[in-house]
Amino acid sequence: MDHVNVRLVAEDRSWHASYVLASADVPTGREVHVPLGASVHLTLNSPEFIGAFTVPDLDLRHFAAPELPSQVNFFTDRVGRHELRGDEMCGRPHTERSIGWLVIDTPSDYQQWVRTRAREAR
Repeated sequence: MDHVNVRLVAEDRSWHASYVLASADVPTGREVHVPLGASVHLTLNSPEFIGAFTVPDLDLRHFAAPELPSQVNFFTDRVGRHELRGDEMCGRPHTERSIGWLVIDTPSDYQQWVRTRAREAR
């Protein structure tokens, strides 16, 4: 797989990911998997507040605000598991609900993960 599209939406001190596939959107909670060697396109939305999305290990940082969605593009060059934080800029304390994972898999592991999530979404 050469290109992966994922939508991240900040909601109620948490966030949710979904994959934009040809057949449907596949929700995956707060876990994002991408294959090694892929170009990744993240679309960030936050309908109610300014939300920041960060993956410190990969130096990825961006934000979204109501009526101001944003995008992050990056290339995956090493397999690994990285903390992905989605924090709202509200001043309230954040919990484990703001933490998720960006996992860079081998292409075969990624394909299996997406197939499993797509089956669960039906």
